[in-house]
Amino acid sequence: MFPVICIFGIDLAVFPILLLIAICICAIYCINSKKYCIEYYRDLMKIMFYPIVCAFLCGRTLYALTLKPSSVALFLKYVIDGGFVFYGGLFGAVVGLIIFCKIEKYNVFDYTDVFLSILPLGQAIGRIGCYFNGCCYGRIYDGPFSIEYSVNNDTLNVFPTWFIESIFLLSLFLYFQFLGKCLYRGYWTGVYLIVYSVFRFVLEFFRGDSIRGFWLCLSTSQWISLVVFMSGIFVFLYTKRKKNKNTLIKEIIL
Repeated sequence: MFPVICIFGIDLAVFPILLLIAICICAIYCINSKKYCIEYYRDLMKIMFYPIVCAFLCGRTLYALTLKPSSVALFLKYVIDGGFVFYGGLFGAVVGLIIFCKIEKYNVFDYTDVFLSILPLGQAIGRIGCYFNGCCYGRIYDGPFSIEYSVNNDTLNVFPTWFIESIFLLSLFLYFQFLGKCLYRGYWTGVYLIVYSVFRFVLEFFRGDSIRGFWLCLSTSQWISLVVFMSGIFVFLYTKRKKNKNTLIKEIIL
């Protein structure tokens, strides 16, 4: 792992750099893809402002909560200097989109369909950042495809959770872009929430980092996955009754 790289004598954290690269790649793809009706950078920057700010705040907040701080001062320290939990970021991003849509009087599911169909590409890049950052590693494992990794200053073979998740997310992104059809407004939102939550719930059994936090026999992320799964079911049932066409997604015949 290489959490910090030195460029021109300046130490730079790898994870934030890859996160910024992921955001830029997703934005460029959204603008240039023939699948979406968002055609101008100024419009996309306006749309992304609320989700990015809310994702950052919620991702940091959930990370701080998983550490079970004993005081408000310690909680704030974890928020400011701590890490980032994806589910917190996802929740924040969706809340940010809702705020944006309420202000502009747009349909929320039009934008969540777009956001969640491109998000897996950014997630795939972000998980590679986790590998360099030294977090989100798998259980100690000596089988096929094991990765030699530094865990608590010991060099061990671990299960490659980052790369497994990246491959899955890239496959999900390709499905949205080239194979799947957005049958109605909210359809892709439901697909993402259900498919990713199931995958994440299973993958958590192969994770080895204890910082995630546990309650009873499941990790924090597994409990959240259950909530996300039920949310996906609700979205399906709610939007299927109306079956309105998503106005931001074009069907492309390959």
